[in-house]
Amino acid sequence: MGDRVLCLGAGAVTGAGWQLGVVAGLADEGIDLAAADRVIGTSAGALVGAHLALGHSTGQIAATLLEIEVDGRLLRPSTLARLGVAQVWPSRRHAVVWLGRSATGSGWTPARGADWAIRLGAGLAGQGWPEGLVVVATDVASGRPAYFTDATGVELETAVAASCALPGVFPPVVIEGRAHFDGALRSLVNLDLAEGADVVVAVAPFSASARSHRRPREQARQLGATTVLLLEPDAGSRRAIGLDPVASGRSRRALEAGRAFGRSQAARVGAAWRQRG
Repeated sequence: MGDRVLCLGAGAVTGAGWQLGVVAGLADEGIDLAAADRVIGTSAGALVGAHLALGHSTGQIAATLLEIEVDGRLLRPSTLARLGVAQVWPSRRHAVVWLGRSATGSGWTPARGADWAIRLGAGLAGQGWPEGLVVVATDVASGRPAYFTDATGVELETAVAASCALPGVFPPVVIEGRAHFDGALRSLVNLDLAEGADVVVAVAPFSASARSHRRPREQARQLGATTVLLLEPDAGSRRAIGLDPVASGRSRRALEAGRAFGRSQAARVGAAWRQRG
C-alpha cells in the first residue's frame, strides 16, 4: 500500500469550514481522506486535521467548528498591514520575529494563550495524539517553524491552538516555555513536508504568497514524482469564503460550498486515492 498524505492548509474560520466541506463532499462519493497515512495540518488545517485523525465524523467536526465564535473586528487594517509587510521583508525569519514581538506585546499573557487553547480545543482535550498527524506552528522568539507529532509529547489541543494563532488576531500559545503562533508563517499549506509520499491531496483555502516557493502550486511541482492533487476554491467557493477569514458567520456557507466542490472533484481525486489505498 502506498503512502497517502492529506495536507490541510491555513484559512482561519471560513477556510476551516470550506476544507471540512471538501472532505465531506469527497466522503459523500466514497473517498475517505481520513484514511491518509499522514495528515499535515497548518493553522485551520491543523484543527480540521486533528479531528479527522482522531476518527471524528465530518458531522461531528462541523458541529464543533460552527460553535466557534470569532469577532471579525479582530482582523484590523493594521494587522493586515503588518502581515503584508512580513510577506515581502527580505529576511523571512526576521519578519516573523518582528510579528512575534507585536503579538506578545501589550495585553498578551501566557494565560490568554492557555484560554485560547481551551476555547479552540473542544473535542481535542484529553485525546491521545493520533499517529501520523503533523501540526505545524512557528516559534515566536526564533522565527523558525516547529513541528509537533505524537513523538514530541505536547498536548494535542495546545499544539493545534498554537498553529491557529494568527498574529495580531489570536494569542500565541506557550509550549515548553516558548511562545508559538501560526504555522502558516512558514507556508500556507506546507505541502513540501509531504516529500516522499506516493500521493498527496492538498486542500488550500488560501494560496497567495509573495514568495513563489511558499505557494502550494510551486511546492507541488517540486515534489516531482509524487502524485499531487491540489484542491483550491472555485469561483463559488471563493464567494462563500469571502474576504474576511475570521467572519464566523460565513462558516456554514463556506462548508456547503466546499461540500459541493468536493463532490465535483471526486472523479479526479478518487482515481489516485483509491489506487494507492
